[in-house]
Amino acid sequence: MAVPPQSAIPFLNKLRGIKPKQNGGFTAFCPGHEDRDRRSLSIDFRDGKTLLKCFVSCSTEDIMRAVGLEVSSLFDD
Repeated sequence: MAVPPQSAIPFLNKLRGIKPKQNGGFTAFCPGHEDRDRRSLSIDFRDGKTLLKCFVSCSTEDIMRAVGLEVSSLFDD
């Protein structure tokens, strides 16, 4: 299981309904839209980067704006 980089912790702490995935990473309710019934946000980690995929098609910028963080905060320095 991939371990979240330190840069991902503030972001992860702002999510609702976070659950680990079997193959690593997490799913959560997407903060970029009204996500109440189904976790549509997939979060994965590779090479010190946090990768986001909303299956309803919110952009990374929309997701980060909704939690009050900059996209650059997803990456280790």
